[in-house]
Amino acid sequence: MFAAEDPLLYVQRVAQAHRRHRLAHVLIRYHAYINNMPPPEERTPAPSLTPAHVDRMMSLALNTKKVQGVKRDRAKALMREVERDYARAMNKHQFDIMLDMIPADSDWMPFRTALIEAQDDEQNIPSTVPTPLILAEPGYDFQESLAGFTFHSFLTRPEIISTIVKVKSECNVVVGTSLFNTRITKSVRLEEFELMQTQCYNAVAANLKDQWLTNVKNAINYSLKDIGKGWFNLSERQREVYDISKLKKFMDMVRFMMEDALRFVAEDSLELYARFLENAAGMQVKVEGTNQVILVKAQDSVQTRFPLFFVDLVIQNGEVAFSTPPSQFEDRVLQVFDKAIVSLHNIPQIEKHIMKLLFWSSTPVLSAVYRMEPKVQGIQARVVDTLRRALGPLEAYRREYDKYLAFITLDIHQYMKEFEAKEPTLEQTRDEIEMHLRERRAVESAVPRDIAVGMFNVNCEGALRFLVDKRRAMATAVLDFFTLQTRQTCDDICNEFLAIHRKLSDRTGSVEDLVQQKNWSTQQVPKLVAALQKRVETLQANYDLLENFCHPLPQDDFFQKWAALGWPQRIDEQLEETAMVQERDRNRFQKELMTAKDSFVERLDELARMVAAFTNFVDLAKVSEANAEVVIILKMIKDAEDKVRLFNSREDLFGMPKSDYDVLPQLAKDFDPYAKLWATAFDWAQWHGAWMRGPFEALVPDQMEKDLGHAWKTIVKAIKYFQDNHPQCLAIALKIQDQLESFKPHMPLVMALRNPGMRPRHWKALSDELSMPLDPRNEQFTLEGLVNMGLEAKIDTIVKITEVAGKEYNIEFALDKMEAEWQKTIFEVIDYRDTGTYIVRGTDDIVQQLDDHLVMTQSMGFSVYKRPFEDRIRGWEHKLSYMGEVLEAWLQCQRQWLYMEPIFSSQDINRQLPVEGSRYASVDRTWRKIMANAKQNPVIVQICADEKLLDLLHESNNMLDLAQKGLSQYLETKRSAFPRFYFLSNDELLQILSQAKDPLAVQPHLRKCFENISRLDFESDLKVVGMFSEEGEYIKFCRQFYPRGNVESWLLEVESVMKQSVREVIKSALATYPSTERTDWVQTWPGQVVLAGSQVFWTREVTQAIAQGGRDGLRK
Repeated sequence: MFAAEDPLLYVQRVAQAHRRHRLAHVLIRYHAYINNMPPPEERTPAPSLTPAHVDRMMSLALNTKKVQGVKRDRAKALMREVERDYARAMNKHQFDIMLDMIPADSDWMPFRTALIEAQDDEQNIPSTVPTPLILAEPGYDFQESLAGFTFHSFLTRPEIISTIVKVKSECNVVVGTSLFNTRITKSVRLEEFELMQTQCYNAVAANLKDQWLTNVKNAINYSLKDIGKGWFNLSERQREVYDISKLKKFMDMVRFMMEDALRFVAEDSLELYARFLENAAGMQVKVEGTNQVILVKAQDSVQTRFPLFFVDLVIQNGEVAFSTPPSQFEDRVLQVFDKAIVSLHNIPQIEKHIMKLLFWSSTPVLSAVYRMEPKVQGIQARVVDTLRRALGPLEAYRREYDKYLAFITLDIHQYMKEFEAKEPTLEQTRDEIEMHLRERRAVESAVPRDIAVGMFNVNCEGALRFLVDKRRAMATAVLDFFTLQTRQTCDDICNEFLAIHRKLSDRTGSVEDLVQQKNWSTQQVPKLVAALQKRVETLQANYDLLENFCHPLPQDDFFQKWAALGWPQRIDEQLEETAMVQERDRNRFQKELMTAKDSFVERLDELARMVAAFTNFVDLAKVSEANAEVVIILKMIKDAEDKVRLFNSREDLFGMPKSDYDVLPQLAKDFDPYAKLWATAFDWAQWHGAWMRGPFEALVPDQMEKDLGHAWKTIVKAIKYFQDNHPQCLAIALKIQDQLESFKPHMPLVMALRNPGMRPRHWKALSDELSMPLDPRNEQFTLEGLVNMGLEAKIDTIVKITEVAGKEYNIEFALDKMEAEWQKTIFEVIDYRDTGTYIVRGTDDIVQQLDDHLVMTQSMGFSVYKRPFEDRIRGWEHKLSYMGEVLEAWLQCQRQWLYMEPIFSSQDINRQLPVEGSRYASVDRTWRKIMANAKQNPVIVQICADEKLLDLLHESNNMLDLAQKGLSQYLETKRSAFPRFYFLSNDELLQILSQAKDPLAVQPHLRKCFENISRLDFESDLKVVGMFSEEGEYIKFCRQFYPRGNVESWLLEVESVMKQSVREVIKSALATYPSTERTDWVQTWPGQVVLAGSQVFWTREVTQAIAQGGRDGLRK
């Protein structure tokens, strides 16, 4: 293309382009000068429109029906734009005058010359509009046109014109009505508001369907009744004729007029409804406390005299909430909006009521306004935005009561348990009661009875009453506890005084009791009374505290109080009486002691004669009589020793010298060898008969061996003692020793055959091996019989079989022990929070026991002695293995259920993950059923016997794995949308997503998502306005916004605004650096901004130094 162009033309085009570029630059400068001139109000005199000009323009602009309802305040905004255009025109005029007045040698002359050239060039641009042509107009036949108009138009009859006027009048009446009641004279509850609006739009709809249609129908029938047949035949029967008649066109026009009227009613009513709500929410609300809500009238709003809605602030289930949930305000106000629109639907057309003779297959209805129309959608969006803006401060006001949540949820019974556990002192109790009373007064002053929060009148009476009553109840509970504690202290004091009184009143029955009572009454009682006196003084202080707080005392407490105060005097009086009684008793007991000592000497002589006579027993055949005599003498010696100790102790108590009874120990020493000899002889005679001729199954080898050893030692000592001084007793001892020696060889046989592992099969094998019948159940089966059968000679054969029985017994005993242990092993089933179900706890010991028993059972399977128990071992091993599988699957299911329970308890998570939520719900039902059975029967071996349990647990684990996989994919989707979520753990991210409707839920996790960001700054209506660092530095966002949509979406917006805001702050800091002292500059801006700004200016100064002075400049 360029190759075919004439070079001269190309050069001309380039030159013209450069010229146009230069002139365009001049025009841009020209307009920039005008736009940057001082505004009119800063100049003297200030050019502006006169009030007459303004009024004239306003009257001309607002002269149509569509804009007559526009408020003057909105028109003023347009007038400000007009005034700006007027001021610019005046600036341009003055600037042009100044350019015309500059001298020829001024620096501005080249600019003026270029400007004139540019303006001339701009005026010489050819117009694209072609020059209009003047065409000759052909002749026009007016009569023919009039005839055609008359033929086609229905406006040629005066009756039609009259009817149109009447119909229009009826429509105008309708247009003046409203679907909503906006003349509310007091604050109303949401239900009352909804009822009022429902009644209003239902009444309007009923009027339209009844009165309006009737009036229009009557107007048409009355005006057209005399026209008769023709174009306006009201009695037409044929549809084809009617469809081409002028009456049809007229009825269409009436329909359009009525539909227009309906549209005006709907649109005006909806607009009025929206403005009504906007005015009700027109206050800017700043919540600063429970009793301080600042209301500021917003610009362009009409202030209402009272809040629109009335709502109660209540405390239920440990939470502060509103009687009407805030979400219902938006839902139900919009329901009123939608129902009002629907109420104008299905209004029948007038045509069917006029043309009654025509056939109508259905009743045609007037077209009305629908929800999906853009204008309706716009008004609805305004309503939604108004309500949400109004609900923000309401929620902010509710959050002001979060500081009371800990107190609200505080259980008085638990509080009292903890308070009682502290064992508070009197001062601590007084401080606690005063604290509750002080807090009650603080609540009464901090919580109003009602308060206006924007468009809501919040009635706080219920919350106030709850908080005040609970504080009063807690103070009363502390006082009741203190009263009870004081009563208990009073009772304890009275009981201790009563115990002293009773002990002083007791009559002593012995010298020991007398001395003990006298020492106690003279030494301990004064100390006890002094200590109790101090406690009485403390008790009096307790009762003074109750009196100060005007806490009433029960009548019993009142009487008990004065009883405690009178006890010290009663005890002092009783001590004097007790001292006289003790002196009389002491004299009596001293006389009784002397008489008892004389009688004891005679009994001691009789005991010496009995011991001397016992040495004459030498006949072993009378061992029973000798043993009985030994028992009698030993008892007498013991009684005599006790008497001696008693006499000596009483002599000490009376201060008398101790009596000497040395003859008694010598008697006991001399009698001891005889007593042991005859006692052993008697025992041996009893044992030998029972062991040799008694039932063999009754023999206990270990006890027999122990008894033989003890008897042998006793006889050996007796032989040594009687060897020199009593030949007859020595002979008896030697004879018993021979009998013991002859019995010892029988013990191996007893030990072997009385092995606890001997079973019928072993007795049968032993019988076969020895070729003789052996049946331990036979009454004739005795040790004596076995000895006579010569079994001692075959002891090696017997031991071989009994050793096998012992090994098998060890296996059997181990199996029995394991089964018994598992019958006692149970799950520790505990409640899990407030879920209504249970979990198992402390399974480590169970798993360890299961592993140990499984290893033990498997080792039994390799034993050579397992044959009699092989089936039992194999069955027990299978049961333990199955139990291990069940326990492993159980614990795996519990771990996954515990992880997912708080996640899927959130409705938000269930709504976003319906499939995974359904899977978890199915597992949850199975888990609750399993744990209910475990709670009812916690024995592990019985629970695991259910063959279906393992399948249920495996199925539950598979479903939980699928739910976990879906959950991970869901979290990955959220992280992909907002990559900073990768800095959070799954639990932290799920905590945010489960509270997606609460933007404040992200605050605890922001420091992980954004480095060094502590929290965002939310206003009371949840608008995000800034951010705080960990050090408390604050940056206000350059663009404020509301957190809308999903949490990852508005967090992306937070990230973008953060960057923009930091960039703007850095720019502002750099601008102020040259004109501000560095110390002030560093303290004014955030640390990150200071570091970045310092680097910028350091780099700039270094660059300048290098550019200006090279190395020398850099050194300087």
